[in-house]
Amino acid sequence: MKATKWTKKPLEPNWFRAEEEKSVADKVYDQLRRQIVTLQRRPRDPLREKLLVDEFGTSRTPVREACLRLQRDDLVCITPKSGTFVAPIWIPLVLDAHFLRMAAETAVIKELSVKISDEQVAELADIVERQIEARKANELAVFGRLDELFHSNLYEFAGHPHARRAVERQKVHWDRIRYVAIPDMQHTSEVIHDHNAIVEALQKRDPVLAERAVVEHLRTLPDYLEGLSRSRPELFETKM
Repeated sequence: MKATKWTKKPLEPNWFRAEEEKSVADKVYDQLRRQIVTLQRRPRDPLREKLLVDEFGTSRTPVREACLRLQRDDLVCITPKSGTFVAPIWIPLVLDAHFLRMAAETAVIKELSVKISDEQVAELADIVERQIEARKANELAVFGRLDELFHSNLYEFAGHPHARRAVERQKVHWDRIRYVAIPDMQHTSEVIHDHNAIVEALQKRDPVLAERAVVEHLRTLPDYLEGLSRSRPELFETKM
């Protein structure tokens, strides 16, 4: 594998403020959010204030502010009796995220398909090639970040970065599902297949084909979610 392939583009969609502009609470929030979404902190794991203060090398106030923000995002639960812990994956929120993303990305892809440049098509194709390499190398975290970058670029190239940020606030619950699914090599193979289909449709500048490719890519989530919730019930909750 060529190491330089991984540094062509940042792997993180740039939806947060520049690092130097962030407060300490922002930085703690971003790191905790990433850990929760990627399952480094699993559903129902306790979040003990003293340990977080030590981990992030900060005072208690930024940690408390970050946890309150994550509670508003439905990623953290704070209760008087049980304390603070990572929220389960709420199935109703995942389904709402699916509904919103399906509506947004089908609209974006139809618009993008008639104005995308050759350079943008090539950039999307390169991301898929990097996903193939990540899958072969079993670099599953890299695969996941490339998946985020692929979809982020659809919004950016269509000229709707603010729509992407709006979708992102709800899509975080979908993203937790993606990180449950990424170790499933069959799932990663399907993602690569679907991304290739989207790139091919965009290359043809065919809005009907492009919309169909996105729908095919996203439509399986409810069935996949049902299977996951049966096989991994400790991660999920059906009622909020």
